Amino acid sequence: MLKKAFRLFIYALTAAVIFLTVLFACFSQEEVKAIDSKGRCLGVDVSSYNGTIDWKKAKAAGVDFAIIRIGFGDDLKKQDDSFAITNMKGCEEAGIPYGVYIYSYAISKKEVDSEVSHTLRMIEGHTPELGIWFDMEDADDYKARHNFNPYTHGTELTEFCVRFMNAFLDKGYTIVGVYSNRDYFQNVLDYDKISSVGLIWLAHWGVSNPSMGCALWQYTDSGKVKGIPSEVVDMNMIYPDSPLYELVAPKQSGTEDHSLAAPVVHEDGTYTCRGDVNGDGAIDVIDLALVKKHILGKSKLKDEAFKLGDVNDDNAIDVIDLALIKKHILGKIDLLAVPAPEQPTTIVPEETTTEQETTREQETTTKAQETTKAPETTKAPETTKAQETTTAQETTTQETTTP
Repeated sequence: MLKKAFRLFIYALTAAVIFLTVLFACFSQEEVKAIDSKGRCLGVDVSSYNGTIDWKKAKAAGVDFAIIRIGFGDDLKKQDDSFAITNMKGCEEAGIPYGVYIYSYAISKKEVDSEVSHTLRMIEGHTPELGIWFDMEDADDYKARHNFNPYTHGTELTEFCVRFMNAFLDKGYTIVGVYSNRDYFQNVLDYDKISSVGLIWLAHWGVSNPSMGCALWQYTDSGKVKGIPSEVVDMNMIYPDSPLYELVAPKQSGTEDHSLAAPVVHEDGTYTCRGDVNGDGAIDVIDLALVKKHILGKSKLKDEAFKLGDVNDDNAIDVIDLALIKKHILGKIDLLAVPAPEQPTTIVPEETTTEQETTREQETTTKAQETTKAPETTKAPETTKAQETTTAQETTTQETTTP
């Protein structure tokens, strides 16, 4: 009797497990559909832990972008990610825009510089359109075990992040950023200082929306994607208001088209295309340098120069404007190919006749004139310059976390 009851219990337990598994799978599928339907771009971040990826299958499954680990720590070949080159080539062949990241073990400026060299060596010959990212965390307690507790060395870790990003900005890279979790951004790193130089890649799982401003959101470490053989993969999202969105979204339709902001119209009616910061009629490395100096705080752009540097017209000058200018220089987009602004309507004065030019002082002849023996020819009253009206043309100004 006990054996029969035990068997029934086992059968019921098995059925319950199967039911819950199917239910969870259905929920997961619906969640992916809901996310995808809101226009947000979905991507993955990968490393050697994810195995040999079929990027064409991954793209067909809905992967819009990827962030690829190139390695960790110092510039040593043994610390390269063994799948980095393969993954970069795979994304290039599949037409998936990608960025790269390095997991940092740095506890000194010298080690940060070594990690910069490590990253540069690995990406040589490749173009990570979605930027270079600095993975700042302490997942294996390496920093803590080396007397560098992140919670008491937040200032130094923030400086390491800034040093890394500036190194790539100085070398002409336009998109740089820092990856970390919400706890680190709130309690270890100086979020404001980092975001003034580069972009934020936030890891925060188990929530329906990012908990703080970010360009890239890692929303789970438990995704499943066809073409990626690992049991799970980190999933990321780029919202339509992210500065990265326009670099990813056009790829979904296979086009490099960009919606170009209207040019800046000056008071005299002339206009200048955005991106031409110095107003010399060309968009070149000089303009790129001016925008970069603004972002780094070395020389702030003001007034019309600010408008010209704000290429996407979002009232801010950031790395996305830098990236758009660089794309123009490389011939990928044409920031000068914007329609001329509509010319304001000009008010043309009507032609005046001699009669209209006479003064209103001309009135009925006096009684004395009426009583003269013979009417005398009267002179037409003289018109004053004030009565010869001219209308000035009016112009309007458009203002426009795992390693």
